[in-house]
Amino acid sequence: MKDKYYKLTTESGMTTLNMADVSAYSVIETPQGMLKKSVYDVEIHLKSGTIFTTIMTEAEMIVWEDVYFPKSVVNE
Repeated sequence: MKDKYYKLTTESGMTTLNMADVSAYSVIETPQGMLKKSVYDVEIHLKSGTIFTTIMTEAEMIVWEDVYFPKSVVNE
């Protein structure tokens, strides 16, 4: 499997994740009021036990899920 990387801002700073090391992620949708779109509080769990925390917009969440669940996952 070729390594895939994802770069994002976390509470630790700018972080680059090797997606092969990500074991799970948890999401809490946080409403921002009637006129603003919700944001997502995301905890990214690595196989090593490290947990990164980030806040994503809806657009960033869609990209994240495309990277985490690639369309070719069935063929691998």
